[in-house]
Amino acid sequence: MSRFKALSSWLTAQQALTSRVFRLAIAVIALASLGQLFVVVREYVAPWSARVWEVRDLPAWERAGILATGFGPELTEFASFLRDLLPESAVIVIPAEKSAGDLRHPNLWQYFLIPRTVRTCVSANFPNCLAGIDDQMTYIMRVETFPPPSLVPVGYEYLAFDAELGVYVRSGSQK
Repeated sequence: MSRFKALSSWLTAQQALTSRVFRLAIAVIALASLGQLFVVVREYVAPWSARVWEVRDLPAWERAGILATGFGPELTEFASFLRDLLPESAVIVIPAEKSAGDLRHPNLWQYFLIPRTVRTCVSANFPNCLAGIDDQMTYIMRVETFPPPSLVPVGYEYLAFDAELGVYVRSGSQK
């Protein structure tokens, strides 16, 4: 009987020890989770919440542009510049070269410039790309070296947005 009692007390001690280790492990995991939650809130939730709050009164397209990764405030301002400058029936030609980065995606620009038509062209095929488009309603986005100035049709003037971005417009065709 004493063996049974000794075994029983040993098992009870083991269970108590296991229970304490288990509770300690739960406490450590809970503290680690709280620490992680603090970091996530401080590093991500709070800054994004502040950004979203700042743009809450802007139109949807502008909010999307400012908050979109890869687009941001500068390109949103450029989109606003184009929206103010171009008539709604305009056709805007954008670069298709990889060097233009995010600026070469027609679907992205279509969203920001709707109802205007967005068309892509590469520098190598630029004159053929412009063929068949109404000259009076065609505008050409300039991004760094696109289009090469030698390929811009006669009768277009350049309106700069900044050092790298702008638009070629038909002389006298602004809104």
